[in-house]
Amino acid sequence: MGMDELVPLAELKRRAIFRALRETGGDKLAAARLLGIGKTTLYRKLKEYAFDSSESAKSSESDSGHAGVNARKINSSSIPA
Repeated sequence: MGMDELVPLAELKRRAIFRALRETGGDKLAAARLLGIGKTTLYRKLKEYAFDSSESAKSSESDSGHAGVNARKINSSSIPA
């Protein structure tokens, strides 16, 4: 990705959230603080992203893609790069 490429704001927000989660080892409360947003906002965004990824993947019918959303910490290996 070049420096001249415009990235939609929604994608920049998504990247910032996942980077903050990686930086905090999956600690959602710490990630929310790092980003300067409320934990409720972070949880809502993570739920959106889990829904978006499950919609695009159309994989299994299980709810496994949503399992980590309500826990305070996320397994950092499951955070997209």
